[in-house]
Amino acid sequence: MTNLVGMNINKEFIPSVANTIGTNLARYKLINENQFACNLMHVGRDMSVVISLFTSKKPAIISPAYKVFEIKNKEILLPKFLMMYFRRSEFDRLGWFYTDSSIRGSLDWAKFCDIEIPIPKLEIQEKIVKIYEFLNYRIKLKERINKNLEQLMKCIFDDWFVNFSHYEDISFKASKLGEIPSPWNVKTLGDVLITLESGKRPKGGISQVDEGIPSIGAENILGLGKFNYSKNKLVSHEFFNKLKKGIVQDQDVLLYKDGAQLGRKSLFMKGFPFNTCCINEHVFLLRSNNEISQFYLYLWLDQKIMTNEIINLNSNSAQPGINQNDVKSLPILVPELEIMNKFNNIISPMMNQIFDNAIEINNLSKLRDTLLPKLMSGEIDVGINSYLKIIMRKFISNLLKYLLRYLNENKNYIKDSKSNETLPKSGTIYKINKFFTKFTTRYRHHR
Repeated sequence: MTNLVGMNINKEFIPSVANTIGTNLARYKLINENQFACNLMHVGRDMSVVISLFTSKKPAIISPAYKVFEIKNKEILLPKFLMMYFRRSEFDRLGWFYTDSSIRGSLDWAKFCDIEIPIPKLEIQEKIVKIYEFLNYRIKLKERINKNLEQLMKCIFDDWFVNFSHYEDISFKASKLGEIPSPWNVKTLGDVLITLESGKRPKGGISQVDEGIPSIGAENILGLGKFNYSKNKLVSHEFFNKLKKGIVQDQDVLLYKDGAQLGRKSLFMKGFPFNTCCINEHVFLLRSNNEISQFYLYLWLDQKIMTNEIINLNSNSAQPGINQNDVKSLPILVPELEIMNKFNNIISPMMNQIFDNAIEINNLSKLRDTLLPKLMSGEIDVGINSYLKIIMRKFISNLLKYLLRYLNENKNYIKDSKSNETLPKSGTIYKINKFFTKFTTRYRHHR
């Protein structure tokens, strides 16, 4: 058994990165499908009870530091329903409340087992799980689409600007980046950037404010269409209005400038992650001139060779970090403007789709996280009666719309018709109108 897994603070299993050379794996615990693993050692520090449900049919091994448990009777409680309960922020707060006074704030296993949970009927659990899983499925689907689109863009970029296999009958010349098409040039970022700046935070750091403008830090430079809203920090409107730089605009490229993840980058557009936001002092904001596009700039910097070059700029420093002169010194290949425009026309729809998906992912995540406590508490009824109510409301609504349309279409006909031939129709309409008025009153009363 070599499938070693760990867990992250998002309550997900991840492949373990631990060095197991020379480690006696016999001490490790086996975890099977529908079993839970939890880490109760850092609850106070992380303010989260890290628990995850193992759903793979293939067993794995996990550190002996984790507790592994399972449900005794799955005819009473579904594993997926219990995992939904563990994902609630209320559960994390309760776990934090029960922690001891140690630095890490451990949660005792006995206290964990004493936590009471509501258990509705099995059929209700199944319906709640289906609603939750549907939203999760939509989120994962959009994430996969974005991943595929990003890979496709990188393939096109490599084909056009790394391998040059897109072009035929073109001559090459030598450059510091190797052979490149003759009409193209190698410049530095300092030659093509019109804006290179970082932001700042209020003196004393960012205080907890309920309302304000998001301030983007290095922890949220995560790539295209990605943002961790749980780590979002705000600055006051007063502080933001005084800023002269570091205010994010559409299609800005953002670069992680100091810290352990030096060289990570992102691009924001279409109001994602926010319509209005700024950056702090740990992030660079990059805007190019008309020689290259912002999409090209991002994809150029996102090459592995460029990421390594950014990291190497800091190789002689004990503290990871780069300055503006370092960024300006980075090389960049500048193709002909016609080629750049063609490339941008191909890439733009993909970028737009990625950020449309990112916005939908955020909306679905908010909906899921809003529904979860309401579903779990029974505030939203998912029983058979609620489905019948929905069906009946739709039926009644459609019926009333039909009757109203029928009356409106014949109202002039009723008023003007006096012949015997049309009286039966008028009588029928009169009865429908009477029923419509009476039923609408009752329906609105009981609605």
